[in-house]
Amino acid sequence: MSKLVTTKDWVTRSKKVWGNTFTYSNTRYISSSTKITVTCKKHGDFKVHPGNHLTKGSGCPLCGKHKRRTTTSFIKEASAKYDNKFDYSKTVFKGVDVTTTIVCPIHGEFEQTPYNHLNSAEGCTKCGYNSIAVSRSISQEQYVEAATIAHNNLYTYTHLVYVGIKGKVEITCSEHGTFWQTAD
Repeated sequence: MSKLVTTKDWVTRSKKVWGNTFTYSNTRYISSSTKITVTCKKHGDFKVHPGNHLTKGSGCPLCGKHKRRTTTSFIKEASAKYDNKFDYSKTVFKGVDVTTTIVCPIHGEFEQTPYNHLNSAEGCTKCGYNSIAVSRSISQEQYVEAATIAHNNLYTYTHLVYVGIKGKVEITCSEHGTFWQTAD
């Protein structure tokens, strides 16, 4: 059974997110689906769902209007994050969750939301897949060592050329001879 959240509990969580940006003297927490009143020090009271205040946006809707991204501000932020790696000449910012066109110098044009672009490690999905593949790949020596241990020295790998987990490798059995199989 989950613990009931009190107004004091909720205000404590909110202050961890926002610090002293807002005051909560008019806040009465009832449930996660019931809007609460939060006070912006600059613009006054506004109503918001408790979860949205803890996780989304600028907090105050009036402050948020002044912080809205434009195509220019998105391109500036993305270019800084990725050290000018991408071409944004076809990019039009219409919102953080609206796909736009970005050009990767390696993989060409791709569609991505600005939110995903700014919150991914590589920026380009295909570059991300390549990065994961490289980080998970092992050397031929590592493969031979792992296979030798897994098969209890039953096979030899003297003619093996390891090209990745899906590639075929030549394995020699002292009793049955040479055979080929995928490395996985």
